[in-house]
Amino acid sequence: MFDPDVLNQSTGLQYTLDQYRANAVFLCGNLYGQCEAGRNFQDFVEDGMTRQGHVQFEGDLSLYAKYDEHDKLERLTCIYTDDFLTSSKSTKKNDEFFKEVNNKQHPIKNKGPATWFLNMEISGNSQIGYSLEQT
Repeated sequence: MFDPDVLNQSTGLQYTLDQYRANAVFLCGNLYGQCEAGRNFQDFVEDGMTRQGHVQFEGDLSLYAKYDEHDKLERLTCIYTDDFLTSSKSTKKNDEFFKEVNNKQHPIKNKGPATWFLNMEISGNSQIGYSLEQT
């Protein structure tokens, strides 16, 4: 059941539920088209990351790690819906990663060092560590 108060806050209208039913088209599926679009995108991401040698975390399916030939962490990536955060120990490795993704999979932009992700502020540096703050 739709709450007209919530809808009114979102739309700026002052409709009753009956008025919404008479005047609005309600989405009964996925915002991006097909109802399976989210799952298809997740499959696409998983396939692309594993082809690049990343391992998906079992406890959090949005996290991927890539290890070097000595089993040391080379890259950590978080993908939440269509938000993407990745980190590596070197700028060169990051540039190589973005180039490979852009050439073989899907265009993404490197926006430099992250300061915000999923409405959380990222602060700190590699010497002292990082913190996340959400307001």
